[in-house]
Amino acid sequence: MSRRLPELLRMLPDSRSITSLVVVALAALAVTNAGAACPPDSVNLAGRGVVVTTEARFDSTSYLSGTFHGAYDLIAGTVAMSQDISLSATVVEAADAYDVAGVPAGTSVPLMVRFTVDSDIYNPCPGYGPGCGGGGVVGALIRHGGTIVPLEHAVYFPTGQENFHDVLTLPLTIVAGHPEQLGFRIYGYRLADSGDSSAGTGAIGFDGVPAGARIVSCQGYGSGVTPTRATSWGRLKAIYR
Repeated sequence: MSRRLPELLRMLPDSRSITSLVVVALAALAVTNAGAACPPDSVNLAGRGVVVTTEARFDSTSYLSGTFHGAYDLIAGTVAMSQDISLSATVVEAADAYDVAGVPAGTSVPLMVRFTVDSDIYNPCPGYGPGCGGGGVVGALIRHGGTIVPLEHAVYFPTGQENFHDVLTLPLTIVAGHPEQLGFRIYGYRLADSGDSSAGTGAIGFDGVPAGARIVSCQGYGSGVTPTRATSWGRLKAIYR
């Protein structure tokens, strides 16, 4: 065995090779962690395909058979949707991981998550009959794990516009240093035999933040600055269903 030891040692990589392997492994780990840091968001414009993105801000409009718009800005904390007489829903869901800064790590901070939604359903067609009866849906929700706080307005009317103002709330405790993932969705579509459009905008907020503390997030909530990604976070993947 002792005679084979020099031979075995020669088979091992030298220190420079070991260093290179360690650097590569650490870089791969960093990419994995960076890619897993922020949860994905999704936008579906009237069933034309789901766009999955991890951008802090996103804005897209389709003019195919109407005008359909989906956008979010996780830095400003806003989500928006509009659809033009489509039976297929336009859906925007923005997600982020939120933490509390300004308190010692490990501090439990009870909060109230707030999603203020202003929306409308509009039918420009006067009278009754196919295409003029009027009917549309607009809705929103907050998601935290398996907990969902939803709202939905379904309206039938012959002509005109109805406006809605809603505030969704979700109690949440964040342990400082352990971010919690939240999702915020707005959607809309028309009902059968109607020519209704719908739109909605939502504002993300938090109540009960202690004095001297603030809410921060993976995507830079409240900072006004788009986070710099260590990997190719700017790439979008379109999944057509």
